[in-house]
Order: sequence, then C-alpha cells, then structure tokens
Amino acid sequence: DATAAIGHYEQGLALTPGNGLRWVELGKLREASGDVDGAIEAYDQGCFLVDRGKNGCPRAAALYMTNGDYELAAERYRTSMRQLPGWLPARRGLANALIAMDRVDEAMPHLTILAENGDGSAREQLQELRQGER
Repeated sequence: DATAAIGHYEQGLALTPGNGLRWVELGKLREASGDVDGAIEAYDQGCFLVDRGKNGCPRAAALYMTNGDYELAAERYRTSMRQLPGWLPARRGLANALIAMDRVDEAMPHLTILAENGDGSAREQLQELRQGER
C-alpha cells in the first residue's frame, strides 16, 4: 500500500529529517503514486542532504526536465556532478538541459567529454551541432 508507506516514511523523516536516502525513497513512492510535485520536493531534500549524487539530484532534475523547468534541472545536474565528480549520467543530463535552453555552446564541452568516454549518441549529437554551425 503506497499511501501507507508514504505515511510511514513521512513519520520517520519527521524524526530523522537528515537522511537523504530516505527522502529519495519517499520521492520514489510519491512519484509512483502520481504526486510529481511531492516527488520533486522529496528528491530535492535528498539532493541537498548529499545522498551520494546518484539519487535525489538526478531524479529531481529528470522531473524538472519533464515539467520544462530546464534551469532547475541543470542546477540539480550540476549539484550531482559536484557530489559525484565523473558520473557521466549527470553530465549527460546537464548537456540535455543546456540544449533545451538553447545554450548549445555551454553544452558542447559536456558532450565532448561524453563522446570521449564512449557515448556514441553524444558523438552523433556533437556532429549534428557542429554541422548546424556551418
């Protein structure tokens, strides 16, 4: 029962609000129940409580991207990259958010790093963007 589980997580977090991973679990439950705003709120808490970078920040960012809030998505991906340097999925998300905001020049270095690390779609995207500059 997702509703009961959400209630239990909320009760637990009222007692120990500093547990980033529990905030992420609450976010997953809220997202699964269709509460996108509540999920973002919980994921953001996980992000700010430094849950090792792979959880709250990119999950919040993905929902911000879905909602069209690319600036907040980019900020969450940047936070994830600070928490977990070298984690390529956060770099990919940041590149996508920057491109969505028509900030291609800022996205190019990220795409280059992704391509250098074997991301074929980044390599193709770079090629397309460079051809578009001509």
